[in-house]
Amino acid sequence: MYRVQGAMQRMVVVSGKHKVAQPNQPNIQQQLKQHIIQQQQQQQQQQQLRWKHSSRQVKRLFKKNPARARVEARLGVDRSNVDDDGIGGRKYPQLVTPQTLPNGWSPPPPSDLEIPSYPFQVTRTRKEGKNIVGFLPVYSDFRLRGSRATTRIKRVSGDQEAFLHELRAVLQLPVARNPDDDSVRIRSGGTIEIKGNHVRQVKEWLQGLGF
Repeated sequence: MYRVQGAMQRMVVVSGKHKVAQPNQPNIQQQLKQHIIQQQQQQQQQQQLRWKHSSRQVKRLFKKNPARARVEARLGVDRSNVDDDGIGGRKYPQLVTPQTLPNGWSPPPPSDLEIPSYPFQVTRTRKEGKNIVGFLPVYSDFRLRGSRATTRIKRVSGDQEAFLHELRAVLQLPVARNPDDDSVRIRSGGTIEIKGNHVRQVKEWLQGLGF
């Protein structure tokens, strides 16, 4: 009897007949089963880590922090006009009923309307050499095949903090604790970027203020 043993299979020669011995299938199946069980256990551990804090704990730790409230009270911070998400109320009411044409153009306010002096300004677009009332500089940008939308407000001047306060109140956008996660960003050249498509709401708000 002769035996020839290889790395992948074993050939046994008995009485002039060749027999091929297959690898041990039960051992391979058992190893695969153990590997799947280990992966499931790792996934369960990750879920337990994510669910470490309950909704009540998250609200206490990150939204209604007693220590933060004591510090703000000691510093005299007035939060009567701010809700739990850091969104304040609108300071400047609507003066004009918004009207927008299908091409996106909105008429200017009446000439006899008394417009208050806002700390910020948004200038309409104009063509050189023509005294024509242009469009409100609010645009939308779609990327990743339309799955990610961005709203851009250009030609913003003056007090940007006051402008952002009113903008967040209109769109109900809270202030993120991590600046990288904030939905509103300030770009160069008087441009404000907002995550999402808010063109219609922003145009109606600006027109209502008299811009």
